[in-house]
Amino acid sequence: MGSSQNIKEFIDFIGIKTLIITDIDSIRRNDEEDQVEACGENGTSTSNSSIKHFYEDKTWEQLMALEPDERELDIGDASAFIAYQTMEDGYIQKFEDAFYSKINKT
Repeated sequence: MGSSQNIKEFIDFIGIKTLIITDIDSIRRNDEEDQVEACGENGTSTSNSSIKHFYEDKTWEQLMALEPDERELDIGDASAFIAYQTMEDGYIQKFEDAFYSKINKT
C-alpha cells in the first residue's frame, strides 16, 4: 500500500493489528547526472513513501538490518508490522520473488 501513512489515523481508530506489505524500492543518486535511479542491491536509500514515513530516522543500512521484531510499529492504540524485502546473500530480490521464496520455505 503506497500510501499506508495516509491511513495511520484509521489504523489507530479501529485499533487492530495491521500488516503493511510493500516493496523496498531501492535507489541511489547519480551525482554526475544529478539523477536518482532504481538500483536493487546497490541502493543507498529507498523511494518508498511508507518506509520513509514510518522509519524516517533509519539509514539504508539500518533498514536492511532490521529484524522482524524491530519492524513492529506502535500506532496509537493499534500496532502494525511493515514487511519489505531485505538483502540476502548480497542480493535484493524483487518483491514477488522474495514473497514466493518465503512461502516455499515454510
